[in-house]
Amino acid sequence: MVRLSVLALSVSVSAPVLAQVPAPEGTTAIAIGEFTGTGDPGSDVLGASLGEILLVDAVQMLDTNGAFADCPAIVVEWKRRRDVQAEIDLQQGEAFDPATRVTPGQLIAPSVMITGATSIEGGLASYVVEMRSHPDGQVIKSFTGTTAEAAIRDLGPEIARQLLDTLCPKGWTAKGGTVGGGPGVDITGSVAALEVPFELSGTFQGGTVLFSYSPTDTASGRVSYTFSGSGVTGTGTGSYTATPQPDGTVRLEQTTTGCVDGIANSCRTVTDVVTLTPESR
Repeated sequence: MVRLSVLALSVSVSAPVLAQVPAPEGTTAIAIGEFTGTGDPGSDVLGASLGEILLVDAVQMLDTNGAFADCPAIVVEWKRRRDVQAEIDLQQGEAFDPATRVTPGQLIAPSVMITGATSIEGGLASYVVEMRSHPDGQVIKSFTGTTAEAAIRDLGPEIARQLLDTLCPKGWTAKGGTVGGGPGVDITGSVAALEVPFELSGTFQGGTVLFSYSPTDTASGRVSYTFSGSGVTGTGTGSYTATPQPDGTVRLEQTTTGCVDGIANSCRTVTDVVTLTPESR
């Protein structure tokens, strides 16, 4: 099954906004937007072709036999939506069989937009590719680099893989620690998914900590912990946020208040920051 939604077509940012519906719950709708090229003659064609290559590579990777077959995502067309909308409107006429014509109101709005630009000069191609949370939203992932002009098209599979890794990572490797408010704690571990409970381990001089996370959603939740060492034990609670970064990592920031068991005036409020780095498939 190739997950390219024929009905999920959209338009360029400057085009009139047409009626859209969100993607099915739990599914990410990916759109390949504008890719431009500047520089030597023919650069505009080469720049545009990189976007088409990414579209094909993403569809193949999301196919049932692809590396991301388990990723809940579909690729939706962005550039030719008006043409498809015109066809849908045409099919509502009396000349078309109501039993087989396309039902209006099924155009899926993209939840992720990928755009890019290339600049070619003297046989070298510089490029930038950005993935945003929606057409005008926050940059989730960006790539920049320089390669030989003849090799620019070969970058498609690797860029597509990294983009999909950001949306549907195999998991994350966690590393971070205390940035303020108390003694330093080094935090490490792995996270399989941000929408289900997970645990991370911490160490400090003479002791250990176990952090337990209860997500409200993929971007926030509650955290509790227990610690022991140097003959004492204690507990703490707080909240956390998980924010995607332009380099594809996730910044997990938590603020907690904890106390040593049986010791008065021992409570401290601490802020920790942990970087979650996606694991490649």
